Amino acid sequence: MNYQRKILNRVFLVFLTINLVFITLIFLKPILGKDITITIGASVFIISTILLAKIDRLDAKILGVFSDSIKKDLGYSLLTMLVIFPAFFVVNHFYQIIILNQKFDPALRNNILTNIVNNLLLISIPEEIFFRGYIQGQLYKEFSSRRYLGLFSIPNLITSTLFSLGHFITNPRLDRLAVFFPSLLFGYLRDIRGNIYPSIVLHWFSNVLMYIILGMYR
Repeated sequence: MNYQRKILNRVFLVFLTINLVFITLIFLKPILGKDITITIGASVFIISTILLAKIDRLDAKILGVFSDSIKKDLGYSLLTMLVIFPAFFVVNHFYQIIILNQKFDPALRNNILTNIVNNLLLISIPEEIFFRGYIQGQLYKEFSSRRYLGLFSIPNLITSTLFSLGHFITNPRLDRLAVFFPSLLFGYLRDIRGNIYPSIVLHWFSNVLMYIILGMYR
């Protein structure tokens, strides 16, 4: 029990420390500019994970940065997208048209290529390395990847809660808490594949598609 509490306390302390850094960056954003702030934020995720991995002596398996088959990783990501995305498109379309009274315009946004690259390098990879890599990896040391309610593991549920709280703390709007649900999918892929590559791909495609699709409603 003491060991479990130690792991949880460490995870929560790291999470709070990282968010204090991000809150500081938000206050400095008018001085630093948006691009530099985002780049520093991404670096904080990656550098802190590397430092913590060395301090806690975490290997590649615990961090989920190994793979026994990249093809399988990509296959799981693709299968998840084929199941989830069509339903999301339909639900989002009716939500935009009926609830928000928006009009559908299939015109593409500008700077899509830039968004694709930035989402991979500055959002998906750094966030997945920290949340699904370090935090969920640390929680496996105590809880393993046992399923809870038949589908989601305890490490996944805790990580997804922290993931959504982190988004809310840095941008305090209730809708930011909704990232808890896609986070469960990212964590589920981490559970079943044992690494973070499928979750990186799914996270990346989800963000890019959200950017494109939401730009089609005005």
